[in-house]
Amino acid sequence: MTIELALSLLLPVGLLLVERGAVWLVFFACLVVSLLGVSAFLLHFLLGLLIARNYRAIAGYFKTRFLQRRLLLLVGFALYTSGGLYQNIPMPESIVWAISGLGAGVLLTFAVASTRLQALLSLPLLRQIGRVSYSAYLIHMLVLLCVTPRILHGMQAVTGNRSLLWLGGYGLSVAVVLLLSWACYYLLEIPSIALGRRTIGLFS
Repeated sequence: MTIELALSLLLPVGLLLVERGAVWLVFFACLVVSLLGVSAFLLHFLLGLLIARNYRAIAGYFKTRFLQRRLLLLVGFALYTSGGLYQNIPMPESIVWAISGLGAGVLLTFAVASTRLQALLSLPLLRQIGRVSYSAYLIHMLVLLCVTPRILHGMQAVTGNRSLLWLGGYGLSVAVVLLLSWACYYLLEIPSIALGRRTIGLFS
């Protein structure tokens, strides 16, 4: 949580710099990561900012480039899932995470460029999951550490089948994460966003 909070505080700076260009954003990222010891996960956040800032340009460029879109999907998937390839190779963990984050960015670029995928993601249920995704990101580990073991322990009293335990534990854990995420979204995120807008209004 401390990493996420620190990075969230740096995001407003990133929003200001991304308007000036990618070079400013890259310089800022290298500065705070190398000199101030900020987590390299900041690079993931800023990559997302760049994709969001250039959303229309990306969509326009790939609109008629079918093969390039498919290449984006393949490259993004390969990079995102490549962590297992480095288990036997001496490489800093930060580099492995950077490669995985780059893969996630390429997959996001594909999502921006694909009208079919955007139509799928626009379904009401998936849109709602997208709204609560940040809360889910913040609390899913707490659920895995504190709730999932209790779920599995309770299920073991009913069945010893490993496949059923895995499926049941996975499904119930996801359900708990989504329920808690919806609660956090409506009780914490929305009031916090409203407070932030009122605060900005005081200085505008």
